[in-house]
Amino acid sequence: MHHLRNMCQVVTVGRINVQIERDLEDKFRRKVYERKGLKKGNLTDAVKEAMIMWINTAPIPIKNVKQEKNNAQVKKK
Repeated sequence: MHHLRNMCQVVTVGRINVQIERDLEDKFRRKVYERKGLKKGNLTDAVKEAMIMWINTAPIPIKNVKQEKNNAQVKKK
């Protein structure tokens, strides 16, 4: 029986509750559906993938992100 205890792995999970703009949420959910389908857990998997990509990527100052968004809106007009 002792050998079975060594084979089990304990996995702890965390929960993050964030508030984002509705249009960003809609776009993200749409992309998850397009790439992965509606299977349960796909949204969680996509968020984990996005977090890992963000962690492994050089930071972009937030002012640059806002500037790019403003530039994109100006080009649309």
